Amino acid sequence: MVSRTNVTDPEFLNDWYRNNDVRQDLTAEEAAIRDTMVDIYGIVNAYIFSGLTVENGAGVNTFLVNAGRCRDYLKYHIVLAANVDNIPCLDTTGVWNYIAIRHIWTYANPDAAVKSGIAYNRQRSDGYEINVAVVAHNEAAGWVRLARARKVGGVWFYDHEFTEGIANYGRSRTAELESWTIDFSYLGAPGGIVLMDRHSLVGLDMWHVPFDFLVCRVEVDARIADALAVTDVDLMQNGVNHPSWGPGSFTLIATSTNAIHYSSEGFSPTNLVVQYYKNDLIQVQLTPAGGGPTDLAVLISGRKTGNV
Repeated sequence: MVSRTNVTDPEFLNDWYRNNDVRQDLTAEEAAIRDTMVDIYGIVNAYIFSGLTVENGAGVNTFLVNAGRCRDYLKYHIVLAANVDNIPCLDTTGVWNYIAIRHIWTYANPDAAVKSGIAYNRQRSDGYEINVAVVAHNEAAGWVRLARARKVGGVWFYDHEFTEGIANYGRSRTAELESWTIDFSYLGAPGGIVLMDRHSLVGLDMWHVPFDFLVCRVEVDARIADALAVTDVDLMQNGVNHPSWGPGSFTLIATSTNAIHYSSEGFSPTNLVVQYYKNDLIQVQLTPAGGGPTDLAVLISGRKTGNV
């Protein structure tokens, strides 16, 4: 619990507002913000809200961290207002370089205290420190992991993924308030037009959308494909093709036996809005046209809009 000055008491108006009141109220405000962030995201993880991706720097074997903001394990706010370039790497032999950022206080506006005459800094601001290491940074120590990078064959490769349960993952979690993800899958080879099962639960091929939902990303993963696989993946709305995602919007083409189809960046029909509304039925339909993929999964993600 945070403590604040008792401004609701009628006698407060008959008193002076003291330095300790200011100190108490501003400290309480900072603590209240951090408590709210813990309530939303939990205390055990750092979260990235925007930006803070890593790429090649202007100098040879350096990194550039793009502007963005995040909160650390204890929910201190870290803001990178502008890109930071030419951060030196530590290894170019294929070993992972881990890039992370953490909160530090910066001080400014030096002055002398009126009563004591002792100098101190009147301003304290949220600052940051960027570090590169050859071992993964510890979030519990205040670090927010941005990426890991290694140089292979003269080219830098970057990993911006968080993997649950893996100690040396590349990036801390991304904050995803108001987002929603739903997956459909079909195990085996469809003999004809079929509806995919939600969460691999056989027979559960439809789902009522609990709120207005705008589709922003669709990933398709055909884990094993037969050499004649030509299959169309259609999004359905209330039992019919979605008006913005009709037949032919996403087609798996014929390929070599046991090939893997995967849209790593996601897919959505160009210049079309794929919108569902509260209580709409969402389904995914497979339409084989010669052969057929086996063990196929579709991941649909987007954001909540309007009615909930």
